[in-house]
Amino acid sequence: MVGDIPPLAFLAAHLAGRPSVALGNFTWDWIYGEYAETAARAPGLVKTLGDAYAHTDLALRLPLHAGFAPFRRVQDVPLVARRSRRTPGELRRYFGLPADEVLVLPSFGGYGLRGIDIEALGRVTGYTLVITADLGAARRGSEMETGTGPSLWLPGNARLLDERDLYAAGFLYEDLVAAVDVVATKPGYSIIAECAANDTAVLYTSRGRFPEYDMLVREMPRYVRAEFISNEDLIGGVWQAPLDRLMRQSAPQGVDANGADVVAEAISAWATSP
Repeated sequence: MVGDIPPLAFLAAHLAGRPSVALGNFTWDWIYGEYAETAARAPGLVKTLGDAYAHTDLALRLPLHAGFAPFRRVQDVPLVARRSRRTPGELRRYFGLPADEVLVLPSFGGYGLRGIDIEALGRVTGYTLVITADLGAARRGSEMETGTGPSLWLPGNARLLDERDLYAAGFLYEDLVAAVDVVATKPGYSIIAECAANDTAVLYTSRGRFPEYDMLVREMPRYVRAEFISNEDLIGGVWQAPLDRLMRQSAPQGVDANGADVVAEAISAWATSP
């Protein structure tokens, strides 16, 4: 059994007499242990989670990690990330994106640019924003309905890319990440690893009260060019200065993102060992 990284799954594997391998960058006993209210609201929870993890045969620990104290055997592995198999120019040419401009991709999941001052973003110079949207879903909804039909106003420094067109043309999201110069996002392991694997810089903002955030911010510069923007400046469209600072940074050297191969080999070796 291989899991990322639910505690009870490893206890279940132990009770079933099956070997188990954990894969992840943080553990849930560590997450809940960082909240002071856990002990009052769920006494014994952290210990229960740690005891479950203790039954795991092998823990494969990704970079940008925290926790892992309960595991008996830990093996560090490189970044597991989706790496583009296309050249950045290929996607830019296909969708008519400028070849000689710095492209910035806002990546906030389903939130898109909701709440951000689009007019203020239009005054940011030297950068082209690549805005992705499922236009089919938008037409079915009401968020873009104005007047006689669906529309989305974007400033002159922005380009709209329909997600349906992206995938219909055989491109993947990691191809888009590789084709742009900067991803604006809230930091999480997956997007940081994907940017590191594709040599894309990260403009990041606070993600609120989550223990993983401080660790990610501390470790991120080892893997990507990274610059902070406050929630207030993000929403207010005040992106110019942080983007300028970000683009003056040098890229980290020697980033290893072949973790998928290393993990596959480790699991295979573990599964076939006597």
